[in-house]
Parts: sequence; C-alpha cells; structure tokens
Amino acid sequence: MIKLFARRLYLIGCVLLLCSQIAFADQTVPASKTNKPVNKKSEQAKPAKPLLPEQIALRDQLRRVVAIVRKQNFNTSENDVGEMLDFCLAFGCSTEITDVANNRRLNGITCVCWNLPCAGYTPLSIVGGHLAPRVGYGHQQSSSQMAAMLALSEVPATYPARSGEITRTVADIIEGEKLSCLAGTDMALKLVALATYADDHPWKNALGESWDIDKVVASELDRPLSTTPHEGVYRWMGISAALKRYERNRKPLSEDMQRAKQFETESMQYALRVQNSGGSWGPAVHRDYATTLSHTGFMLEWLAMAMTDEQLADPQVARSVEFVVGFLNTAHYQVQMQTMTAKEISAVMHTVHALNVYDARLYAPADAVPLTATAAPATAPK
Repeated sequence: MIKLFARRLYLIGCVLLLCSQIAFADQTVPASKTNKPVNKKSEQAKPAKPLLPEQIALRDQLRRVVAIVRKQNFNTSENDVGEMLDFCLAFGCSTEITDVANNRRLNGITCVCWNLPCAGYTPLSIVGGHLAPRVGYGHQQSSSQMAAMLALSEVPATYPARSGEITRTVADIIEGEKLSCLAGTDMALKLVALATYADDHPWKNALGESWDIDKVVASELDRPLSTTPHEGVYRWMGISAALKRYERNRKPLSEDMQRAKQFETESMQYALRVQNSGGSWGPAVHRDYATTLSHTGFMLEWLAMAMTDEQLADPQVARSVEFVVGFLNTAHYQVQMQTMTAKEISAVMHTVHALNVYDARLYAPADAVPLTATAAPATAPK
C-alpha cells in the first residue's frame, strides 16, 4: 500500500503541475518541500521489509548527497539545454531552476517544455509539422534525450509544450520521434520514450514505413555493438523499458521480445561479472572524476530501473551505491558543480537519477516500517 500511495502522490503532483502551468505567463510553480524521492517504478504494492542498520546508514548518506545536488543553482543564464535536461532527469517533476530573466524559481520541466532560452539556446523547434528537440552544441547531446527524460520523469503526454507561438503537448514531441524511426540507427533513447508514450497501434515514419514497438526493439537488437560504454547502456535501457511495457500490459512476449528478455538477462549477468571489486565500473586505475562517475553512474542507473526488487537488494548493487555516494560526498561535487564540464554534470545527474530510483524502490517503502530488534545482519560483501 505504501508503494501504491507514493506512486499516486507522484502522479497527482504531475497533474497539478500541468494544471498550474496552463496560465504560464502569470504563474510560478512553488518550490518542492521535500527531498524524498517518489516511488515511480513499482507497479504492485508489496509488504515492505524493515531496513537493517547498515542499510539505514547508507540510505541516510544517499539522501544527504542527493539533497546537496538538488540545491545546486541551475539557472537559465548559465546552464544550457543539455544541462537542464540532465538536471530534470535527476529530479523529475519536482526539478526546480532559476528563471533569471524573470527573477523567479521555476519548474525545470516547465522551462524546457515551454522553450525558455537556456544560456541562449532554446530547446524546441518545429520539424515536419511537430515539435522537435534541437540536437547539438548547447542543446540535447543525444537524439531523443529530451523525450526519454520526459518518459522517465513520467510527465503526462497531455503536458503543454511549445515553440514560438505554437503550443502543443508532449504527445506531439512523441509523434515527431515516430517519424524519425530508421532501421540500423541508434534508437535506444527513442525506445525509452516510445515504450512509455506510444499506444499499441503501428505508425509510419517519414519514409512511409510501418513501425511498432517490437520492430524498434528488433532494430536495436540487430544493430552492431556500440563503440562507447554509454551507447551500450542506453541500448540496455531502451530494451528494458520495452520489456517493462509488456509486463505492465501483462502481454505474452513476442518472438522479438523473447530475444530482448534473453539479451537483458545476459547483459545483467555480464555487468555484474565485470564490476570492479570496489563497486565501480570502467577502468580501475588512472581515472578522472568524470570518467569514474560516468561509467558507474550510467550502469547503476540502468540496473536500478531494470532489476527486480530481489535483484536490486543484491550486495553487489549496494557496493555500487556505496561507491557513488562516497564519490559524491566530496568537496569536488558539493561546492564546484557550477565549474564542471557538461560531461561531468551529466555524469552527476545520471548518477543521482540512479540513486533516486534505488531509494524509491528499496528504501522509501520501508520508511514507515519500524526496525525490529531481531533483524539479522546483512551478508558481508564478498
């Protein structure tokens, strides 16, 4: 019941956000009063287990570093569109930024959907008759980055979005994403968005070719292996999002989705097998801040979204959480955020998103459950 209640509160918050922004020019979204993440990932309520002392200690450290990142002054003068999208990914519908031009606090998703200039760059334009996020320097850094962020933040498809005097909705952005489906291209983040927003009916791309979710999944599975770690993780995220869609709809897996399930299982096994002993991923030595946090944060983000509750409680995952929490709990990340490169800001925000999902799924449901005196100690990491 706790998980179900938290999810309903989150969705109500998104709806209230939508209603409050219809008269955008005259209103400012009030600041969020809590740093607690909302459970967005659980579809069914399960009895929450009391946390062990070591879990409580890690939970408190996690929430402290997340709260510090949340307080960073992201604003429309200094932060470009890509950085705003990353910040919104980390905190979803509760993201708050400073609208410098109007000297007020403003919801981050409102900022990008209403096409406010961010460091001089506007997020949206009109392409092919639909709203389309711009790609390139100062804008989103990956195709479909904004659409995926909106999906992972559970922004309603009816939420307003605009370019110039043209006002549409998030659904119109998704229609534009459908037009650019093309076999053999990277559609990983597009799949995250389509798995959330698209219905079960086929659609046509700009070439008149028929597409559906299964065909996008098949294209991703058949695409050559990615050359960069992030592209590989994005593909895992897209595949997992499509599988979650099938689970939500309680549909039997098609042949392509059976391939996807096997791919996801083998990918998780591989990820845990190559994890460093200290809980990180990527090179174990000679690492800079951004590379270290990026490799680990992106991997943890996917696992936190895709794993079952039982898998998420694995000590290996906890070691990864402990690693990134310790990494973020340093002066470099607590006082120097505004001086970081876009790459490092992205690494931080993807990591914080991972921590928020992990908290929402593992810790938040147990917040109201008292710790029993008979609770057994956790198994020591191997």
